[in-house]
Amino acid sequence: MPTESVGRAASVILCGGFAAAGGGFATRTPCWWPVFVGGGFATRTPCWRLVLLPGGWSRGLFESLGMSSVWVGERVRLRAIEPEDWADFQRFDQDSELQRNVDMVHAPRSAVAMQAWAEEQATLGEKDDRLQLAIEAIETDTVVGACSTNDTSRRCGRFSYGIAIGREHHRHGYASDAVKVLLRFMFEERRYHKAEAGVYAYNDASIALQERLGFQREGQLRDHEFLAGAYQDLIIYGMTAEEFAALHIRK
Repeated sequence: MPTESVGRAASVILCGGFAAAGGGFATRTPCWWPVFVGGGFATRTPCWRLVLLPGGWSRGLFESLGMSSVWVGERVRLRAIEPEDWADFQRFDQDSELQRNVDMVHAPRSAVAMQAWAEEQATLGEKDDRLQLAIEAIETDTVVGACSTNDTSRRCGRFSYGIAIGREHHRHGYASDAVKVLLRFMFEERRYHKAEAGVYAYNDASIALQERLGFQREGQLRDHEFLAGAYQDLIIYGMTAEEFAALHIRK
């Protein structure tokens, strides 16, 4: 079988559903993978090996190989936060309105502090289905925001989520696509029953996002948070797995 160049990718052996990953530019070359039968080698099956050449990692590896990932939507992919993402998040942090809409306005953080935060996020891993993920635009491989799951209750089958998109990346459909990817994972892979979101009553853009996605307005907590010199109401939205499936599951 001839060697076939596949460009920027990771080192992977492909056969029978098995894959082992590394990093770098690669070419695809033939190899053989042993198949076990009855305690011994019965035969060898052909496969492709991506041979590493000098270069970097491409996060579009699985898409470039024709593989699918639950973390990839139409416009964005969700991924773990990497240490080198610190500068993107520091830039987002400088937008006080964005901070306020997501949580609250924080004191400025130094580059050293942001680097330490990104390092910590990169090593946290998954705990009790509470996720903190970077949102990356597929077309540009650019970090455009972040999303998270919180208040997870496996007993009740309920969780809440949050999302923030940098101002310069608004109006590209990134937020709605990221939410669909995140909720699809929680509903289909973690068997949660209901997603919830809290939105400040003044945040018209976020209210429109929830309602466009199909969330139902379930209540309003009066004078719940103090932001921008005044007490703010918090609107509670909810969506069940069945409601999400009816609107968004790929057929």
